[in-house]
Amino acid sequence: MAAGGHALRAVGDVVFLGAYGRLSFPATIAAFVEALLQAWAEVRAGLVVPLLRAAVVLCTAMSVIVLAEKLFLGAVSLVMKLRRRRPWRVYRCDPIARPDEEAAAYPMVLVQIPMYNEKEVYQLSIGAACRLTWPVDRLIVQVLDDSTDAVIKELVKGECERWAAEGINVKYETRKDRAGYKAGNLKEGMRHAYVRGCEFVAMFDADFQPAPDFLVKTVPFLVHNPSLALVQTRWKFVNANDCLLTRMQEMSMDYHFKVEQEAGSSLCNFFGYNGTAGVWRTQAIVESGGWEDRTTAEDMDLALRAGLLGWEFVYVGSIKVKSELPSTLKAYRSQQHRWSCGPALLFKKMFWEILAAKKVSVWKKLYMIYDFFIARRIIGTFFTFFFFSVLIPLNILLPEVQIPVWELIYIPTAIILLNSVGTPRSIHLIILWVLFENVMALHRFKAILIGFFEADRANEWIVTQKLGNLQKLKSIASLTGNYHFKDSSLVSESPKTDQSQDTIESFGCNIMIAQMKVQKIASETQPMYLDVRVVYRRSDLAGRVDRAHAATASASVVASTAPAATNPSRAVGRARRSLRGCAVRESPGASEHGPPPPPAPVAALAVTNPVMGNGGFSGRSGLHHG
Repeated sequence: MAAGGHALRAVGDVVFLGAYGRLSFPATIAAFVEALLQAWAEVRAGLVVPLLRAAVVLCTAMSVIVLAEKLFLGAVSLVMKLRRRRPWRVYRCDPIARPDEEAAAYPMVLVQIPMYNEKEVYQLSIGAACRLTWPVDRLIVQVLDDSTDAVIKELVKGECERWAAEGINVKYETRKDRAGYKAGNLKEGMRHAYVRGCEFVAMFDADFQPAPDFLVKTVPFLVHNPSLALVQTRWKFVNANDCLLTRMQEMSMDYHFKVEQEAGSSLCNFFGYNGTAGVWRTQAIVESGGWEDRTTAEDMDLALRAGLLGWEFVYVGSIKVKSELPSTLKAYRSQQHRWSCGPALLFKKMFWEILAAKKVSVWKKLYMIYDFFIARRIIGTFFTFFFFSVLIPLNILLPEVQIPVWELIYIPTAIILLNSVGTPRSIHLIILWVLFENVMALHRFKAILIGFFEADRANEWIVTQKLGNLQKLKSIASLTGNYHFKDSSLVSESPKTDQSQDTIESFGCNIMIAQMKVQKIASETQPMYLDVRVVYRRSDLAGRVDRAHAATASASVVASTAPAATNPSRAVGRARRSLRGCAVRESPGASEHGPPPPPAPVAALAVTNPVMGNGGFSGRSGLHHG
């Protein structure tokens, strides 16, 4: 073959992994293959390579835009921090009234908690809202229950009635259907007559647990500054250390709050409402048209409409509200679909409305359109997907297309480092985070296209799965291989015996008991049984405030062995080592010489089990008899 033939042979070697050059074919097949290779060479030179070079130019422009946006926001956040420009230095936030003044000096506040089949966490959010430090007669806790499970509805209703019996003004509200999902639920909640007297509305998702002083710290901003419509606080993740998935999410969310929200609040008093852990002025909600269910980003929708009317927002990062990150990939993917699809559809619907707004400056319009939507949510996702998942792999196959080193290495490295500034403790996970974000970029890119073109899943709403206390119960159950969790229940795989119990209810029980069989801990032939009792006991956390109480989670593990078994102290030590993540201490009476008499030889452990440790409950521990 001539030079051209050698070139075709080289292409064939690449395509067929070297096999083409080593195999002989019949004349007709060889001619057909040569024709295909010739056609591919022409298409490659005339179409594929030029398109790929254009893609390199496009990705170069997108990378510069993304880097410039992150440098700009990072610089703003850094300058604000160096200048000590805190929200309380810009906006007045003096205490509303002195402790000795009457409660009438406090404004009426409505606390909304929308939920849907939240059996794992409903007690956490309702309890935290009812323990807020605020005059009882100036606070209404509204539980908006969209649950379809009758058992869960009864549990939520019972929890509301329990708090109502203690003097808290709790309203349990349901509706006939789930029209509009969360937005429809909130809209329906605002229609009740008692809401008209509430000046401010605080909102929490079912897995959020505000500290008792949340309203005391946030409401004064709205009381003393009539131009403010929203006070947004930061999320604190109680399960950030549970797994690698939650660590990756923490890095992204910390950057969002510490940089994006902080910069938006400082630059033009505008940012996207996060849908929870914020306090709204009721007047601003009404003037903006209330909640809209036209997209899955109802929180951003309301914030945009309020911002276009001239209302100001303030982000207070020093106030943190406990919440839960999705701990399964399925839950995280559904959440990211909603968070990517909703803003894309909202941008399409509100683009001209933003341009035509008369009550905001040109600078604020530019920030909304370019930075808030295009650079951050559209170009950022497009660049990550095309550059890392499309362009670089194709460049390996087509080496004649060159990607500049500064675009291939320097810009991505700078973007990655800027993203990691929010979570310095996870800097060693940055490579894994890059891989994780590249995988999720395809999912987000698809969601953006679905939202922009209003495809079938544009308004799909899947409630993010929450584990709450179930995750902690699983850690206890990990002591044995004879049980596994299924559908929030602990199901026995072994035949039922006197020492085992079929199920453990993970939702709403005052007392939850799981008796788990652990094989071959005390000896090689005789099993040892762990009797784990997780008990919620009420305790007064607020001192003189009678209504403030919480659940103290305590667990006791009683390890029983047969008289001929191994030294009980060794069994105690092995059981202690098995209880990972729990602080274990021997109960009074247990020692290296064996358990106290009677009954028969028993080695007792008292376990400080953080079943509710991240839920704002006290951590008292002790041996529970019963």
